[in-house]
This record gives sequence, C-alpha cells and structure tokens, in this order.
Amino acid sequence: MTETSPYNKSNSETTVAAFNSKREQSSNKAPFLFKKKDKQGLEFRRLYTKAGLHPYDEIKWEIRDATITSDKGQVVFSQKEVEIPSVWSQTATNIAVSHYFRGRIGTKERERSARQMVDRVAKTISNWGRTQGYFKDEESAEIYEQELTYILINQHAAFNSPVWYNVGVEERPQCSACFINSVQDDMRSILNLAVTEGMLFKYGSGTGSNLSILRSSKEYLADSNGKASGPVSFMKGFDAFAGVIKSGGKTRRAAKMVILDIDHPDIEEFINCKANEEKKAWALIEMGYDGSLNGEAYGSIFFQNANNSVRVTDEFMRAVETGGEWQTRYIRTKEVADTFKARDLMKQIAEAAAADHHRIAACDFPHSPGIVTVQDVAVADDRDRQGPLHLGDAVQVRRPLELLAARAAVDGDGPHPQVLQAQADLHHVARGIVPAQAQLDG
Repeated sequence: MTETSPYNKSNSETTVAAFNSKREQSSNKAPFLFKKKDKQGLEFRRLYTKAGLHPYDEIKWEIRDATITSDKGQVVFSQKEVEIPSVWSQTATNIAVSHYFRGRIGTKERERSARQMVDRVAKTISNWGRTQGYFKDEESAEIYEQELTYILINQHAAFNSPVWYNVGVEERPQCSACFINSVQDDMRSILNLAVTEGMLFKYGSGTGSNLSILRSSKEYLADSNGKASGPVSFMKGFDAFAGVIKSGGKTRRAAKMVILDIDHPDIEEFINCKANEEKKAWALIEMGYDGSLNGEAYGSIFFQNANNSVRVTDEFMRAVETGGEWQTRYIRTKEVADTFKARDLMKQIAEAAAADHHRIAACDFPHSPGIVTVQDVAVADDRDRQGPLHLGDAVQVRRPLELLAARAAVDGDGPHPQVLQAQADLHHVARGIVPAQAQLDG
C-alpha cells in the first residue's frame, strides 16, 4: 500500500467524492420509498475480506496518468495523477478514469482515485440496504459493503455502465443497461419513443424496439391518398438522436437495437438500409473524406448507431430450405403485399451483413442485419417459470453487445415464450459456407 498517497485516509476510511452537499446527502438515501417490515433480514459472512482489515489495506496503490489518444495521435482525454491499484492495466485505468470517474475535470468534485469511484457505488448500495432494512444487523451490512468493495476493486466483477455513471450521483439513479420499448402505429407514440430513447441514452442505457407494428411505406394513411412513411424512414430520426446524445454524458454514442419481422412489407428496404449507406461512406472515403469511426464519411450517413436484426420464423426457414416462396403482408389488412423466393431474401440478408462486415471486421460488433429466432413454448404450470419474465405474447429478442431488444409484450394469459437467441455469422453465408440443402443460389 502506498503510505504517502494523498487519497489515503487512516484505517482506510476513504472519503467519497462529494459533488455537492445535496448529492452527498442523497447518496445515503434509498431511491424509492419502502415500508420497513418486521423480518429477520439478510445475514452475510466473509468470503474475501478479513474482520478488522479493510480491502483497500491489502492493495498496493500507485499514482498514474490516464491518457487516451485518437488514431492520429491527438490527445482526446487526459487526467493526471490518479490513484489506481497497481495490478490494474493501463487500459483499465484509461477506461475507468475517462468513463466512470464523476465530476468535471479541474474541479474539487472530480474523483481522483479508484477508491472514490468504488466507494461511491458500494457505499451507496449498502446504505440503501440499511435504510430499507435488508440486513439482519449492522455487522451484516458492514460485511456486505466490504465484500462488495473487495469484489469491485479487485476486478472480480463489475457493474454495468449506468451503475457507475449514476449511483451515488443521481437521487433516483437509472441502473439498468437495457430497455425494451414498445411503439404503436400513430405519430404521438412514434415521437414519444424518440423522447424515451433519448432520456435512456442520456443516463447511459441502451434501448431496443421491434418496429413491425408500424405501417409500411406501401400502405395508405387513414382517409388519405398519402402513404405512410414506413419504419425505415422513422429509423433515420431515431438513429440521428442516438448519434448526437452522449451516453451517460460521456463520449461514447448510444447503443440501440432495431428488429423488423420477415413478413413486413418493408423488409427488403430494412435488410439493405445499412449496406446501402455503407456504400455511400465508401464513395466519400474515396473522395478523401475521413473514414474513421467518428470521421466525416460515416458521420454523414444513416443507421450507424443501431444493430439491425430480422425476426425470422420457422415457416420462413423451412421455405429457405425447400426453395419455397415467402409472402409479406400489409400491417392493417393482413393481405399479401409481395411474394419473394425465400432464398432470395436470405441471400440479401447475408450479402448486406457481409457489406457491413467491411468496416467492422476487426471489431466484436455483430454484422447487420443479424437474425432473431423465436420459439413459443406453452408452460403448463406457472410455478415452473423462472425469473421475472411474465409475458403473454411472443418475445422477439437478440442480445448483441449486452443490448436486449424485443417486441413489447404485455402480461396476460396464454402461452409463455422461451426466448431463443441466435446470431448468424452471415458473412460466412454470403461466402457460400452453408449447408448443401440450403444453398441460396440453388
């Protein structure tokens, strides 16, 4: 342990960064009102920590600079003389300091030590437990706080970004990373979705929606000769907001997921929308525009902030296998809109994903569009269901980059779904690496 650390307090009593008196006071309060119930409370035992020895006292600390540069060598972030555990890598240091230290750089409220960052979260959560009567006694509360502190500071586990952004800062913090948002086929609902997504992005969370309920661009508006805009047109607006709102007040862009059903009349436009925009970016790069992630080429095209996925059914996949036809249907009337060869649609999905792969081959990002598969399973006994999911409709979901997106479903009777997550590496499909019975050109 670094005895001379300016951030070190006797007996490891670390001071949490005080942004202001109001925030410091609110960090010790529960974010929601609960009535205390007469109950035994939770009892904890020590697994990592030792009684009388704070987790910070077992760590060797050092003072470092956190600096991030662009691909051109320009410094985009710098904070000097931060206190970090010596076992943390420089990459971990840069990420923690640039993304998760709170307070404005250059002010006394700015966090300068990993102690302050971890204490802000661990102490706030523990104090919520105390206030709400979760613990059997103060000893259990203290053990919980120290065990959580040990786990976090030693990188055994980590919370998602919204927790680091908001806990101990906001009085009612937004702590979930992923939100599934519904939308209805009317203008007010569509614009409300933009507001909802924007506020979720602001505090560091990701969002996802299935837009299949929206009328296609081939369908008429009510009592009018005009046609609907269609989901892909509205996606441009949603994408623009996601691009300009800094997630959690930081430098990263928002995380967004969009799904469209394979029988939607605008499915072809949806499949190819990112690939077509990608071609525009290539042309701009050839003309000399900056082709980096945040450069002018990609900054001037649509659909760069979302992962798109096509929701496919067993019927569609069987049609692909057998070389059958596939029909799209109008949203309002359910009449047939267009008829395709199922393999042609699958080939378009594969080729569009391969085009999206051009820029992100060296990254972990999934290629767009991906594929979502869903199987509905009737559960005979509700008591057999596990977890908080209680839905009365089919959930349509994939989770790339820890972002859950699904069609909104409401509680009710009926079959309860088993969600199957599938990410197809369509780049390989486009190159012809597919089962013989499902060759797309056959």
